[in-house]
Amino acid sequence: MSMAEARVSQQTGKQDTSQSMLKWVWCSLLLGGLLGLAFLPLDLQVDGRLSLITFIVAIYCWTATSLPTSWVAVAALLFLVMSGATNQNVLFSSLSSDVIWLMIGAFMIGAAMQKTGLAARVTLLLTSRAKTVPGLFLLLTLVIQFLTLLIPSTSGRASVLIPIFRDLSEEVQHEKVTKGLSLLIPTIILIATSSTLLGASSHFIVNNYLRSLGEEEISFLTWIVWGAPFALVASMVACFFIITRFLDREARGISLAPKQMAPAGDLTQKESITSMVLGAMVLLWTTESIHGIDMVTVTIYGALLLTAPKVGSLPWKEGIQSVPWNLILFVAAAIALGDSLTETGAADWLVGNLLAMTKSFLFQSEFMTLLLVTLICLTAHLYLPSHTTRAIIFTPPLLSLGMAEGIDVVAMSFLMMVGMNFCLTFPVSSKALMIYFDENKSFRADDLRRLSQVMSIIYLGLMILFYYTYWEWTGLTL
Repeated sequence: MSMAEARVSQQTGKQDTSQSMLKWVWCSLLLGGLLGLAFLPLDLQVDGRLSLITFIVAIYCWTATSLPTSWVAVAALLFLVMSGATNQNVLFSSLSSDVIWLMIGAFMIGAAMQKTGLAARVTLLLTSRAKTVPGLFLLLTLVIQFLTLLIPSTSGRASVLIPIFRDLSEEVQHEKVTKGLSLLIPTIILIATSSTLLGASSHFIVNNYLRSLGEEEISFLTWIVWGAPFALVASMVACFFIITRFLDREARGISLAPKQMAPAGDLTQKESITSMVLGAMVLLWTTESIHGIDMVTVTIYGALLLTAPKVGSLPWKEGIQSVPWNLILFVAAAIALGDSLTETGAADWLVGNLLAMTKSFLFQSEFMTLLLVTLICLTAHLYLPSHTTRAIIFTPPLLSLGMAEGIDVVAMSFLMMVGMNFCLTFPVSSKALMIYFDENKSFRADDLRRLSQVMSIIYLGLMILFYYTYWEWTGLTL
């Protein structure tokens, strides 16, 4: 064995030893935390403790083991049912969630786009504008910013971009580029959510609370003025970090010379039908307040039209087979696990204790208020996987405390939502992440954790920087 090989072998052995030690440390911390939860919090009911313990174990299995994610989610939920901590109907009701139906419809529409070649046309358009992989990532970042104004749902935007992601991956055919794309798309989708009032349903929840408190709601235009510049800068930073951290020199140096993946010339009849259905869907999505038809219903209508016999773009059977049912089960079970935290009181207990620990420091100064409110909302996704649940649970106590201390609750509400829109640590933290986590050669849980460790600090720094510069100049002050 040469000296170079010996050094490599020695370094590999040291890495394996350190990883093994790190795993034992995490296991010890996990065991200690679970024992503490099982016996110490006397003010939390048994059902709540069981829900919290089960959720923590599930997160550990998702991030630190090779067990199938959907199997872990279903097993965790069945444990809660068997222990009596939650009702057995929880899993069945979660399968009827609007998010589940949105994903089913969106995947069928994505399959129609791929079948007709429409997705390939869009991919060809993107790759013809971008000559390099970093240029492609930057272009995608800008496209997602625009989509945020059209599609008022993070999971909706994630689902619509799935066929584009698959075709781009197939076109470039590089494993690191595929992983980078699978990280980039949901990350930018989540960060860009802050750019508009339509970005997430939690924004409307906060506006409703403001109205109930007799405060002025944040208007659509005001939200864009405050949110769009921050979302664009934060998205660009995230894009740059993903390019430099997850793409090696070889991947960054790939020159894009797109093949003729899509037929040249005019759209075919199938492509025209698919384009018209997609156009009608986008129109209905953006005018929901006028006609009252829910986004999910519109998506299912679109999927049904595109799989209609003789006139559709895709046979019904192929449409059904295009749905990743493993992912559907994972999302349904994860939603149910999150709901169990709320129903058993575990979520309220966590939030109550968190606010109790920070209450004495929270309103000591403007900077301390900004820092603690931002930190609380930035970390909320670690123990409350549902975006909507985070808004429902955190908003009333924080706004009540803010009003009692004379804080501008309108500004506080906006900052809370921007903080909560960062949810990148675990795949279960967001449905947009879960959609891409199940894709072939996509990111792993530890990739997401590495991204979150750095981006959370950058995101916090950007919020503080914007608060004392642009937001202050445009009238947002606590």
